Amino acid sequence: FEAANCVRAFFGESDAAGESVLELFCNIDDMTGEELSHAVQSLMDAGALDCWTQPITMKKGRPAVMFCVLCRENEREAMLRAIFRNTTTLGVREHACARHVLSRTAAQQDSGIGTVGIKRASGWGVSRQKAEYDDLVKIAKETGMSLMEIKKLIN
Repeated sequence: FEAANCVRAFFGESDAAGESVLELFCNIDDMTGEELSHAVQSLMDAGALDCWTQPITMKKGRPAVMFCVLCRENEREAMLRAIFRNTTTLGVREHACARHVLSRTAAQQDSGIGTVGIKRASGWGVSRQKAEYDDLVKIAKETGMSLMEIKKLIN
Protein backbone atom coordinates (compact mmCIF):
# COMPACT_ATOMS: atom_id res chain seq x y z
CA PHE A 1 0.00 0.00 0.00
CA GLU A 2 1.15 3.55 -0.68
CA ALA A 3 -0.37 4.73 2.62
CA ALA A 4 -1.39 2.88 5.74
CA ASN A 5 -5.04 1.89 5.79
CA CYS A 6 -5.71 2.19 9.51
CA VAL A 7 -7.24 4.33 12.22
CA ARG A 8 -5.45 5.05 15.49
CA ALA A 9 -7.58 5.76 18.55
CA PHE A 10 -6.65 6.67 22.11
CA PHE A 11 -8.82 6.10 25.14
CA GLY A 12 -8.27 7.89 28.39
CA GLU A 13 -9.91 9.09 31.52
CA SER A 14 -10.07 12.43 33.27
CA ASP A 15 -11.24 13.01 36.83
CA ALA A 16 -12.67 16.42 36.04
CA ALA A 17 -13.62 18.50 33.05
CA GLY A 18 -11.79 21.74 32.51
CA GLU A 19 -13.42 25.10 32.12
CA SER A 20 -12.58 28.20 30.17
CA VAL A 21 -11.61 31.21 32.26
CA LEU A 22 -10.18 34.66 31.60
CA GLU A 23 -7.03 36.24 32.95
CA LEU A 24 -7.43 40.00 33.10
CA PHE A 25 -4.24 41.93 33.82
CA CYS A 26 -2.73 45.40 33.82
CA ASN A 27 0.47 47.15 34.91
CA ILE A 28 0.34 49.65 37.77
CA ASP A 29 3.13 51.96 38.94
CA ASP A 30 1.28 54.58 40.96
CA MET A 31 -0.51 52.78 43.80
CA THR A 32 0.71 52.08 47.33
CA GLY A 33 0.94 48.59 48.78
CA GLU A 34 -2.07 49.30 50.97
CA GLU A 35 -4.12 50.45 47.97
CA LEU A 36 -3.13 47.37 45.99
CA SER A 37 -4.03 45.10 48.92
CA HIS A 38 -7.47 46.71 49.08
CA ALA A 39 -7.90 46.32 45.32
CA VAL A 40 -7.04 42.61 45.50
CA GLN A 41 -9.55 42.09 48.31
CA SER A 42 -12.20 44.11 46.44
CA LEU A 43 -11.84 41.91 43.36
CA MET A 44 -12.04 38.74 45.45
CA ASP A 45 -15.18 40.12 47.14
CA ALA A 46 -16.61 40.90 43.68
CA GLY A 47 -16.33 37.22 42.73
CA ALA A 48 -12.90 36.78 41.15
CA LEU A 49 -11.67 33.17 41.15
CA ASP A 50 -8.26 34.53 42.12
CA CYS A 51 -6.46 37.85 42.20
CA TRP A 52 -2.76 38.57 42.70
CA THR A 53 0.04 41.00 42.00
CA GLN A 54 3.56 40.34 40.83
CA PRO A 55 6.50 42.74 40.75
CA ILE A 56 7.62 43.99 37.34
CA THR A 57 9.82 46.74 35.92
CA MET A 58 8.28 49.19 33.49
CA LYS A 59 9.86 51.60 31.03
CA LYS A 60 12.62 53.85 32.34
CA GLY A 61 13.30 51.23 35.04
CA ARG A 62 10.25 52.13 37.13
CA PRO A 63 9.21 49.48 39.67
CA ALA A 64 5.58 48.44 39.28
CA VAL A 65 3.20 45.53 39.73
CA MET A 66 1.20 43.46 37.32
CA PHE A 67 -2.34 43.25 38.71
CA CYS A 68 -3.97 39.96 37.65
CA VAL A 69 -7.52 38.66 37.98
CA LEU A 70 -8.84 35.21 37.10
CA CYS A 71 -12.58 35.05 36.38
CA ARG A 72 -15.24 33.15 34.49
CA GLU A 73 -16.15 34.49 31.06
CA ASN A 74 -19.65 35.52 32.14
CA GLU A 75 -18.11 37.71 34.90
CA ARG A 76 -15.85 39.69 32.53
CA GLU A 77 -17.84 42.95 32.60
CA ALA A 78 -18.21 42.99 36.39
CA MET A 79 -14.49 42.27 36.87
CA LEU A 80 -13.46 44.98 34.39
CA ARG A 81 -15.65 47.50 36.20
CA ALA A 82 -14.14 46.46 39.54
CA ILE A 83 -10.57 46.71 38.19
CA PHE A 84 -11.14 50.20 36.80
CA ARG A 85 -12.95 51.31 39.98
CA ASN A 86 -10.33 49.96 42.40
CA THR A 87 -7.06 50.61 40.55
CA THR A 88 -5.44 53.49 38.67
CA THR A 89 -4.99 51.53 35.45
CA LEU A 90 -5.94 53.05 32.11
CA GLY A 91 -6.26 49.69 30.31
CA VAL A 92 -6.73 45.97 30.90
CA ARG A 93 -5.45 43.08 28.77
CA GLU A 94 -7.18 39.71 28.53
CA HIS A 95 -6.16 36.10 27.87
CA ALA A 96 -8.46 33.10 27.62
CA CYS A 97 -7.16 30.16 29.65
CA ALA A 98 -8.13 26.55 30.20
CA ARG A 99 -8.48 25.74 33.91
CA HIS A 100 -8.34 22.27 35.42
CA VAL A 101 -9.17 21.89 39.11
CA LEU A 102 -9.47 19.21 41.76
CA SER A 103 -12.92 18.42 43.16
CA ARG A 104 -13.34 20.18 46.51
CA THR A 105 -15.39 19.59 49.64
CA ALA A 106 -15.48 21.22 53.04
CA ALA A 107 -16.40 19.72 56.42
CA GLN A 108 -16.24 20.59 60.10
CA GLN A 109 -14.18 18.46 62.47
CA ASP A 110 -14.23 18.51 66.26
CA SER A 111 -10.59 18.45 67.34
CA GLY A 112 -11.25 18.13 71.06
CA ILE A 113 -10.00 21.70 71.55
CA GLY A 114 -12.32 23.38 69.06
CA THR A 115 -14.10 22.94 65.76
CA VAL A 116 -11.91 23.18 62.67
CA GLY A 117 -12.99 23.48 59.07
CA ILE A 118 -11.28 20.91 56.86
CA LYS A 119 -10.93 21.51 53.11
CA ARG A 120 -10.51 18.37 51.00
CA ALA A 121 -9.45 18.16 47.35
CA SER A 122 -9.22 15.11 45.12
CA GLY A 123 -8.97 14.01 41.51
CA TRP A 124 -6.29 13.52 38.88
CA GLY A 125 -4.87 10.73 41.03
CA VAL A 126 -4.34 12.82 44.17
CA SER A 127 -6.16 13.41 47.43
CA ARG A 128 -5.26 16.00 50.06
CA GLN A 129 -6.76 17.94 52.94
CA LYS A 130 -5.95 21.08 54.87
CA ALA A 131 -7.28 22.66 58.03
CA GLU A 132 -8.83 26.12 57.76
CA TYR A 133 -6.15 28.61 58.80
CA ASP A 134 -8.54 31.06 60.52
CA ASP A 135 -9.90 28.23 62.70
CA LEU A 136 -6.37 27.19 63.70
CA VAL A 137 -5.48 30.77 64.64
CA LYS A 138 -8.64 31.09 66.73
CA ILE A 139 -7.80 27.89 68.66
CA ALA A 140 -4.18 29.02 69.07
CA LYS A 141 -5.31 32.31 70.62
CA GLU A 142 -7.77 30.55 72.93
CA THR A 143 -5.38 27.81 74.08
CA GLY A 144 -1.94 29.40 73.83
CA MET A 145 -0.83 26.48 71.65
CA SER A 146 1.21 26.90 68.46
CA LEU A 147 -0.27 26.24 65.04
CA MET A 148 2.08 23.24 64.64
CA GLU A 149 0.85 21.70 67.93
CA ILE A 150 -2.77 22.13 66.87
CA LYS A 151 -2.13 20.60 63.44
CA LYS A 152 -0.57 17.51 65.09
CA LEU A 153 -3.65 17.07 67.29
CA ILE A 154 -6.01 17.36 64.33
CA ASN A 155 -4.21 14.90 62.03
